[in-house]
Amino acid sequence: MTSDTSQIAFVGTLIGAGVSLAGSVITPWALRRSERRRSEADSRTAALRRLLPAVMEAGARTAGEGLEWDEMGRRLATATELQLWLRPDEWQITSIAMTSLLATDPERHVSVQANASLVLAAWARGEISPERALRVFESRTGAEITKPTFDDVA
Repeated sequence: MTSDTSQIAFVGTLIGAGVSLAGSVITPWALRRSERRRSEADSRTAALRRLLPAVMEAGARTAGEGLEWDEMGRRLATATELQLWLRPDEWQITSIAMTSLLATDPERHVSVQANASLVLAAWARGEISPERALRVFESRTGAEITKPTFDDVA
């Protein structure tokens, strides 16, 4: 009996020590990881909230302008920064932003800009997916956008 009791007590002590050790090591690691992910998500959200309006503003000034090279460079730099914050599965958002940035046809420019602004804001708020944003944008503007690939280069 005493031997069984002492074995059970010993096993219980080992289990308790293991749980305590795991809790003291794993919990802080999991918390740091969660904080890092939240911080990265917050940084991404802040960047997108700054860059989407900047791309829209740049696109709004494009129609009918003879752009100077330095101005075009600034606009493309803003668009590139936006693209760097987007994930590969969000290619639709990049395409909508670039279409609005480069829209120069005065007859369609306002429609492209207004609809890009509408769908990009809805996407940024989490109301629609990138796929839905593209479908709405294409439907309202008549644009035909395909996924960019690099397969055509040897």
